[in-house]
Amino acid sequence: MLAVEHVAHKEVVPFPPFLTAMENPADIPVMLQELATIGTAMTLTIIIAWIAMVVIANVVEKSRGKNVQIAAM
Repeated sequence: MLAVEHVAHKEVVPFPPFLTAMENPADIPVMLQELATIGTAMTLTIIIAWIAMVVIANVVEKSRGKNVQIAAM
């Protein structure tokens, strides 16, 4: 969805330099700063959410395994 949003706001174009922020060299530092701050925060949020989902899935799986063993007795 983020890629679609960038295309919809004409920040990504199908011809060189592909990123509209690169058309004006003065905008490059601003673009890199945004990539470093917002991009890093978004990436860390996604990684943390993924780790949480894996941990929850493992806990649920172990819990179900114990319930199956108890029911079999």
